[in-house]
Amino acid sequence: MSYRVLITGAGTTTAITALKGLRAAGDAAIQVVMGDMKADCAGAHLGDEFVLMPPAQAPDFIERVLGICRDRRIDLVIPIIDYEFIGWARAAGRLAEAGTQVAISPVAALRTCEEKDQTERYFRSLGIPAVATWRAEAIHDPTALPFPVYLKPRCGRASLDNYRAQDPEEYRFYVKQVPDAIVQPFVAGTEVTIDTMSDLRGRFLAASPRIRLEVKSGQAYRSRTIDDPNLVALARRIVEGLPIHGPSNIQCFLTDSGPRFFEINARFGAGSILSIRAGMNGPMALVALARGQALPDLTPRPGVMMLRYWQEVFVPKAE
Repeated sequence: MSYRVLITGAGTTTAITALKGLRAAGDAAIQVVMGDMKADCAGAHLGDEFVLMPPAQAPDFIERVLGICRDRRIDLVIPIIDYEFIGWARAAGRLAEAGTQVAISPVAALRTCEEKDQTERYFRSLGIPAVATWRAEAIHDPTALPFPVYLKPRCGRASLDNYRAQDPEEYRFYVKQVPDAIVQPFVAGTEVTIDTMSDLRGRFLAASPRIRLEVKSGQAYRSRTIDDPNLVALARRIVEGLPIHGPSNIQCFLTDSGPRFFEINARFGAGSILSIRAGMNGPMALVALARGQALPDLTPRPGVMMLRYWQEVFVPKAE
């Protein structure tokens, strides 16, 4: 009997990462439906089926995704795009009644992850060292900032509208370009992402730290898994405290004074494919959890290196 999984955001590298995780299991019973708001994306041609998704801001979003999951016989939804998470969280109860599970965290947890000033306050409430974060609207004297500093949207994603300001003059220029900006100081250290997996009730299962050796436009092009029990322990406190349901990736810098945390994403990351191939296959863990089956081994191997390259999809008769 087939088991049907909907992965949203098919046009993103992250959606392809989740798809690769499911394909790695070699289970022919798992059928993957890729969903996106645009049909002309590479991911539309990589799953078993494609479905056009409604915008998360649509007033009838819940009714439309209920219809999609009913018509496509979806058993499990893996949301990918941050902007749609609240919509899926609000739809999750009705979808569960209809037989579709959604790998999504509670709304309050999603808000804490989405709003980066809240994220910093959450870290500090746990006693976890965090990168200082200020609302730009509260900064009246830029000359007092510890330059260089970074400006980014308070609720942004990837590296969109991120700028580094070297001095007050650059700050005044860039702050006009960033909507609802936050400001963070430059931190000298090694950037690390910790992929985590929890069950669908928020119980921590595993974590895989990976060093981001080369990053372009917010995505790691060279990365390596590491063995760091301290980071795993901190990640566990973070995800269980919210709680996170299913996957997350947590970002920090390793400095001479220890780790400094600055971001939580309540989803798989594009670079999570490294943790998947190192032994922590989160997408397959979600399927096992949703089906009530025994979990696969989620122990990641340290020292696994990822080197990335581009790959194309060609559509002979594109419409």
